[in-house]
Amino acid sequence: MSEHDSTYQKVFIAADELLANGQRPTQQSVRDLLGTGSLTTINKALNAWWQSLGERLQMQRQRPDIPEHIFEMANGIWEKALAHSEAEISAKRQALEMEYADKLAALNAREATLISNKVTGFSAADTQSEQKVIQLTDENLRLSQHNQRLEGELTNLRDAYQQSQQQIIQQDLRLQSLDAEKLPGSRKCSVCIR
Repeated sequence: MSEHDSTYQKVFIAADELLANGQRPTQQSVRDLLGTGSLTTINKALNAWWQSLGERLQMQRQRPDIPEHIFEMANGIWEKALAHSEAEISAKRQALEMEYADKLAALNAREATLISNKVTGFSAADTQSEQKVIQLTDENLRLSQHNQRLEGELTNLRDAYQQSQQQIIQQDLRLQSLDAEKLPGSRKCSVCIR
């Protein structure tokens, strides 16, 4: 390790300690804690420390230090919840799509029959056909409204899925918080990042 790296490492450790004690690391406070060092060198190292602090905070948010078995357990719960939600939404979506396809096919078959009857020239059936067209138009409107209702239900299911994901995330955070509180010798410092 070079002297430059050693100085930077000492400044990083001192700055972390000052921050953990609730003090803002400055050139002078770091020098006072170290008992030695050029203010220029300390300033450069302190600037590097400030830049790295954001990255370390981001890494801490992504996966805080929690025991691996707790992380794996929470991850397993998360994966099961996602799989369950996805399977439930997929099944409902398939059922709704099949119902819509069946009704659309029936409507198309009815329209095809009406067109076929009109083409063959049944004059007596013309009046009935017109009534059927009116009925089918009404049925088409009803099916269209039903389809809109089904799409609304699908949207609600998606919203419920997202809410369940948020609840799982909140539960995961609570688990992490409880785990952090149970760790022996853990510090309760909201600013301290190690």
